[in-house]
Amino acid sequence: MRRCAFVRMTAAAWILVLALMASVACEFATIDGARRRERDRDRDRRDAIIRTMSDPPIACSLDPAALASRRAGLLAELLRESTSRIELPDGCRFTFAASSETLALVTRAIDAERQCCRFLTFHLTVTANLGEFVVELTGPAGTREFLSGLLDRDAPESA
Repeated sequence: MRRCAFVRMTAAAWILVLALMASVACEFATIDGARRRERDRDRDRRDAIIRTMSDPPIACSLDPAALASRRAGLLAELLRESTSRIELPDGCRFTFAASSETLALVTRAIDAERQCCRFLTFHLTVTANLGEFVVELTGPAGTREFLSGLLDRDAPESA
């Protein structure tokens, strides 16, 4: 019976083959690692661009006439009802006395403002036992300055 040439290899030849295979495997692992790092860098760059593109600008989309109307109407009424205004690092916090009418006004203002100032995040807290309402308007860097320019400074302010 004839033996295959593969079987006839000496132990030294097998060691040489295994060493060569290990060397090739290490080289592929190094290439694969470099490709993986490059792919990860590309993905991180792409994600950063997408995040930047998806962040709405710090701006109100109302035209000047509609903005003037909003400031004179809904926002003025909202500011008159607030009992305190505190500036936050990334926005403002307003407190309102508890009443169903005030809650309706606050929710109407949130709904109107979320449509034209898409960068804002609104947090409405209705405290227990028919307590006060707290509204926080926050957003990316520059939001506090935007809100200061938009809102009348007639609202009561406390620190």
